Amino acid sequence: MPVSSAAWTRSPVRVVVAVTALTFAGVGARVVPIALPDAFLAAGALPTLHDRYGLSTDAIIAAIRTELARS
Repeated sequence: MPVSSAAWTRSPVRVVVAVTALTFAGVGARVVPIALPDAFLAAGALPTLHDRYGLSTDAIIAAIRTELARS
């Protein structure tokens, strides 16, 4: 049964399982976390918080480009 990409984005556990399986298969052996810090976070408007914690689209793209440049 094919799974749409929208279904996968609704289940972080499935994404982690898929990434883990690919890692053990030797595909994409390095995983770089892009996530919120494990701390009490400030409240505010989502775009502001995305910028503050590096989760804006531009910040994520920059992080991916930085990691790809290291390869």
